[in-house]
Amino acid sequence: EIRCPEPWICTSPEDVDNVKLEGGGGTDFEPLFKRIEEIGMQPSFLLYVTDLCGSFPSNAPDYPVLWLTTTKGGEAPFGQVLYAGKSL
Repeated sequence: EIRCPEPWICTSPEDVDNVKLEGGGGTDFEPLFKRIEEIGMQPSFLLYVTDLCGSFPSNAPDYPVLWLTTTKGGEAPFGQVLYAGKSL
């Protein structure tokens, strides 16, 4: 699990060029959704890069969520799961 104190805000593809992804397993997905609500963000959508191993919020947010994962056949209780292949 990695901790992200603030959401990464991306407005163009270049914004993600230097993002380094690490971690694996046991993620509590709820803190990021709570933080987005606390700071009053109104995202067009949320892209969550994850192995889908963790605990999900009880309720879906009012914006689209895309779960990008390397876990084939992985499921999430809301949003759309996008399979990225063997590794990111």
